[in-house]
Amino acid sequence: MKSTLFYILILIVLSASNSQAKNYYLSKNGDDQNKGYSAQTSWKSIDRLNEQNLVAGDSILFRRGDTFVGEIIIRASGKNNEPIVYGAFGEGENPVIKGAFDIKNWEVSESGIKTAKLANKVYNLFVDDKQQILARYPNQGYLKIDGGLNSKVSFYDADLNQENGYWNDANIRFKAYDWEWRT
Repeated sequence: MKSTLFYILILIVLSASNSQAKNYYLSKNGDDQNKGYSAQTSWKSIDRLNEQNLVAGDSILFRRGDTFVGEIIIRASGKNNEPIVYGAFGEGENPVIKGAFDIKNWEVSESGIKTAKLANKVYNLFVDDKQQILARYPNQGYLKIDGGLNSKVSFYDADLNQENGYWNDANIRFKAYDWEWRT
């Protein structure tokens, strides 16, 4: 009798240690006001997922065949035997997660140019799912890099003669080989 009671207590303790862990579901037909605990009560957006305080053992499941737009902010990873897991549910193609965010604070200048202040660096800009060309220098053609400084992160070019700090935080895209672009 004592050994049976001991095993029952062990089972209760083990199941209680993971009782906080939950499955959260996301689908394009979901609603961010839902609890997110099932496919029928799924959330719709990554923004809603980012509001959730995830704990060890939680699973986040995206519906197959759906596309989600946004940046997943990972604040916790779980524990050794209880990781936080990202996966998929349902039938069909794997879900697509576009690591992007919507820009909502556009301002139009007197000259008609749209600008927005952002906290994140912009590497690609999409309008109606079409990639836009970011401002570039030179506007046409290319510069030829004069040389490197024996480093994978440094180069020099005589045509880049602006004052110090002018190019800080700029994105540089160059060809190291005919078949390869580097950013």
